[in-house]
Amino acid sequence: MKAFKTRIYPTIEQSELIEKTFGCCRFVYNKGLECKKLAYEKEKTTISAYDLIKKLPQQKKEFEWLKEVEAQALQQSLLDLQSAYTKFFCEHKGFPSFHKKGGKESYRTLSPKYSSRHSIYIPKIGIIKTAERIKKKWIIKNATLSKRAGLYFVSILIEYTPPKIIKSGEVAGIDLGIKDFAILSDGTKYKNIKSLKQQENKLARLQRQLSHTQKGSSNHKKLRIKVARLHLYISNKRNDYLHKISTEITNRYSLIAIETLNVKGMMHNHKLAKSIADCSWSEFVRQLDYKANWYNCEIRKIGRFEPSSKLCSVCGYKMAEMPLDIRKWKCPNCHTIHDRDINAAKNILKIALSGREEEPVDTCATKAH
Repeated sequence: MKAFKTRIYPTIEQSELIEKTFGCCRFVYNKGLECKKLAYEKEKTTISAYDLIKKLPQQKKEFEWLKEVEAQALQQSLLDLQSAYTKFFCEHKGFPSFHKKGGKESYRTLSPKYSSRHSIYIPKIGIIKTAERIKKKWIIKNATLSKRAGLYFVSILIEYTPPKIIKSGEVAGIDLGIKDFAILSDGTKYKNIKSLKQQENKLARLQRQLSHTQKGSSNHKKLRIKVARLHLYISNKRNDYLHKISTEITNRYSLIAIETLNVKGMMHNHKLAKSIADCSWSEFVRQLDYKANWYNCEIRKIGRFEPSSKLCSVCGYKMAEMPLDIRKWKCPNCHTIHDRDINAAKNILKIALSGREEEPVDTCATKAH
């Protein structure tokens, strides 16, 4: 399966119906959450998603405006609620919270259809124009309509068969950094585009203007949308770059070695927290994981406490200290001059190929489960 997301251009009538669907799904979700909480508090019982779905006809009689939107969208919101409950009890995620207006606006439908190269049919909504081309050969499973920064989007889930790629058996270790985003053991470097830093001054100016407006005024609404759209631009630029380099790496190499990073712990360093967040290392590793399955690439992860930066990749000599400001260093044992990042990438690859077991992640959560 593969998701394809594009902007859509609904008419005024279509956008009104989409907004109604957002509101109805939010209402049904909150009602379902309230029923589940009351059932547990009073009777210590649980209500399944299917029991809540059976109550929808009665709710439609009580609240007639629920009939205006697609029934499958309402059912899917209750299934999402059940999924949130399962994650809370089985995966120790946060407890489901009530959805509020103005938060994440989205809903899923199971019956979208191809209409033309630049349009898609959504039940109840009709044919909507899309920004990017939709292929007729795609087998569409479902579609999720969403709204962000005042713009509408559709994410289509399609069946996807990855192309067969003949590889030469190349292997690479990857060291993630801030000066350069990704450094490979063969010397390849991918620069850090610093999408947030490039727009930081403009973002600060807009946020300053927003703070001087009165809440609820038309100027406040306009500036709030401008800020949201700039954040969307920054996010899209970063994600586009991550997708390009993750696809390039998994297409080229047969084996990739990467270090397990404690990003949450690293964020406690307030001098580097903004730069680390701007890199989005976790998203990059997530993309590598699923694209490796598509393109027949093996990923091996080494433990976060491996001294990859302190080790000489030639003789194995370990330096006592290696401050971040040292970018090049000379090994006291074999006198090899190392580029800090390339040397770390070479060590990551060596450790991964040596067969050391990966450090267990989140052992406390595993024991609790």
